Amino acid sequence: MSRGWHLVGPMVESELHRAIVEPASQVGLRLEEGLAERIIADVGSEPGSLPLLSHALFETWVRRRGTWLTHVGYSQAGGVHGAMAQSADALLDVELDDQDRSMAKRILLRLVDVSGDGLESRRPLLHGELADLGPDAVRVASRQADARLVTAADDRIELAHEALLYRPTNGGFRCARQ
Repeated sequence: MSRGWHLVGPMVESELHRAIVEPASQVGLRLEEGLAERIIADVGSEPGSLPLLSHALFETWVRRRGTWLTHVGYSQAGGVHGAMAQSADALLDVELDDQDRSMAKRILLRLVDVSGDGLESRRPLLHGELADLGPDAVRVASRQADARLVTAADDRIELAHEALLYRPTNGGFRCARQ
């Protein structure tokens, strides 16, 4: 890094195709006809979409049929734009009991910063701050990391993607802080 920054642009379609197909092939998985193209179309050229792609592929793998990654599995996973939100909902609404759900929400709220002009952004939470939330915080954050909603480093955790800043509602989207 001391020699300078190297900006890397978004992947082109052929690179995305390789990023989807080759790892699957290396572990003996096959994709249904047209699935890679469908996923690529969903990714589009949006910046920051690779973590969403990664999550969608993981969730599609969870729903695979034998050695096949399927259109049905991809749809059930929520696709590129819905897989992460669906995983968050599953953890918060189904997998956690009331006490852990409350702690998970407290953690998520601490991982969002709202600026003076109302813009939301991710903010890291140091492990010391996490421990200050209570005795269950580390265990619940570990569950969030297992669900790939947060990333954990040696000294901090943070939201895995900006997509978790917003949750869909009937009237549009609202900040996770609301």
